[in-house]
Amino acid sequence: MMAWSGDEVMRILESLRNLWGRPRAWHAEWTRAELGRWGEECAAWHYWRTRGGAVLARNWRGGGGELDLVVREGDVLVFVEVKARRPQDADPLVQVRDAHRQRNWRGAAAAYLATLPRPRPAVRFDAVVVLPDPQNPHQPRIEWHGDVMASIHQG
Repeated sequence: MMAWSGDEVMRILESLRNLWGRPRAWHAEWTRAELGRWGEECAAWHYWRTRGGAVLARNWRGGGGELDLVVREGDVLVFVEVKARRPQDADPLVQVRDAHRQRNWRGAAAAYLATLPRPRPAVRFDAVVVLPDPQNPHQPRIEWHGDVMASIHQG
């Protein structure tokens, strides 16, 4: 009989929840960590339902950084930084533009790519901002910012 680790069971249950329904409703009293997990759920839902992507990994750590989501969109591997914020919070993309965070993001992406066989897929770096709507906690506002590394270096 095959034994499942706790992490494997949680990953399977999370995948099933994403198949069966939307992420849970936002609650104003959540901690920062709970808000972050909710934002990642919403972003994963967005990539799966809206963009047709398959979430390959969540919170993958390596190369001196962490990848919130790793998504396959067709032939492209997308490394996604998720920023979930409360409605009153300042511009969440400020952190994405930070050079130190970009180095960590790139380092983690390089480490992830090193685990893949060759030839390696094309890659893209996206940012997703998830903002709750206090009037409608079941419907977050999701702002997708595609290929942010290119736009940061051009702008």
